[in-house]
Amino acid sequence: MMRLIQHSDIVTNGRGCGLADYRARVVTSEGNIVPLFADPSGTPLSDGEGRIVDYASTDAKGHFAFYWPPASGQVLQVCNCRGSMVSSTPGFGDRFVLANLAGCLPLSRVEGLEQALESTALEADLQALVQRVTALEAMSPGGGPNV
Repeated sequence: MMRLIQHSDIVTNGRGCGLADYRARVVTSEGNIVPLFADPSGTPLSDGEGRIVDYASTDAKGHFAFYWPPASGQVLQVCNCRGSMVSSTPGFGDRFVLANLAGCLPLSRVEGLEQALESTALEADLQALVQRVTALEAMSPGGGPNV
């Protein structure tokens, strides 16, 4: 089985209120249903009666989540509680396939990168200083620090 990744979102109405009991499913560009799972180990999704289903239901606040193997061309479909499609997102899976992502990302867009690099550089500088002091101590008469 391919590596499963998680997707979660909230289905809302025009006023931003979450919609309960809506269904989200993923299909291929040809319309074939893509299996969705409850967790990364591949547990099938089920409805309130324990039946395996091919969709994730929204909770009282409109939130849904599922795990799935993303692929190019997949479409996210959202249906109301009667099963009528209310929205469709063509190319949904494309955003999750690494090969489809642009190769250049400005370093300024990576959150926390500057701080991480600075702390790494400071740690490397400190280690180099310790090594230099240790080498100087070894060269001093008597093998210890000169006082």
